[in-house]
Amino acid sequence: MGFSITVAETHTSISNLFNEREYSDCQVLFKKSGSILHLHKNIICTQSGFFKACFASGMIETVKNIVEIDDEDERLVTILLQSLYTSKLTGETTDLAPLTLIAEKYLMIASIPVLTDCLASSINDENALQCLHLDLDAHENVKKSLEKYLQRNSSNILEGNTYLSLEIQHFFKAIGMLVNATNGMKGIEAVHLWIEKEEEERAKYSLMLTREVQKATNRVAVQHVRFDLNHCSSSIVLSENSMRATGYGRSSVLGTACSRYTIRILDPSKHLMVGFAASISENPHSFVQPTGFYMYCCDGTLCGQGGSGQYYATRCYKRDTVIEAIYENETIRFVVNGNNLGVAFARVPSKLYPALHIASGSASFELI
Repeated sequence: MGFSITVAETHTSISNLFNEREYSDCQVLFKKSGSILHLHKNIICTQSGFFKACFASGMIETVKNIVEIDDEDERLVTILLQSLYTSKLTGETTDLAPLTLIAEKYLMIASIPVLTDCLASSINDENALQCLHLDLDAHENVKKSLEKYLQRNSSNILEGNTYLSLEIQHFFKAIGMLVNATNGMKGIEAVHLWIEKEEEERAKYSLMLTREVQKATNRVAVQHVRFDLNHCSSSIVLSENSMRATGYGRSSVLGTACSRYTIRILDPSKHLMVGFAASISENPHSFVQPTGFYMYCCDGTLCGQGGSGQYYATRCYKRDTVIEAIYENETIRFVVNGNNLGVAFARVPSKLYPALHIASGSASFELI
């Protein structure tokens, strides 16, 4: 699975300067391969604190105009350096965490939030454990998404072997996120297997890890929302273990009971309505939810009971838009792409369920 993100707009003539020998005034030498990139100080030093320091007066790089790199992935460093010219980052989702670490090392400040935002919305089986290498306290968006993903997939991960190669500090983090009140024994088994892989070196961590499992088992398992097949219009197709929905025409789908949920829009879904509604029992497979409390993605207005037509947010129907709906203290509010929009509905009734309604056209979205 790949990604392509834009850091900022850049003129084509600047993009074409990357690795052009003519007019270049500095070089990056990859010592392992001997490869050289021909770069420009006024471009890289203004966007990287590391290179600015390297070419500061008195440094050996100032005389040679060469920075030697011997301990980094050449392909990933090249992607980052090229992005300083093109303002575009392109690669695989498995590159996102390593790219973030390299961007932090080379103080490419503008690239870091773009990478972590993309990573937070792209966590999957292949890159989830890579995220443990990051300073998660410094990247709350990644931490929040990772915790959700690991708890949702905890059984599969604990029963697998992908964690066996983790270093102690990363395995310790993983145990704290994976284990809860329902899977403590699997956590203990995972600790034993991890130690057995390199027993002579890892045995000393046994007590520390066991205590972490015991601590984690006191945490209540997170209840994850799913789309409810029993309350889903016939024109909506559910997939990915009822985490993804695609529909057309006037149709609706409810989620399993929860007080908050988050969706990501997969295809532009102009006429999608996101919110909460009461459950119904008649004709569940052909129903269209007529009432509820919704935000209309087309124009950001509030729809349904107690707020029809009231302006609330900007348009939010584009691909990769992330919407969180929160139902608490008799109120409903929404968070769009991390922006808390405040209370949308007040004094709402109890026993509401996650609800998404397609007013017309088509829509595709998934729970995250």
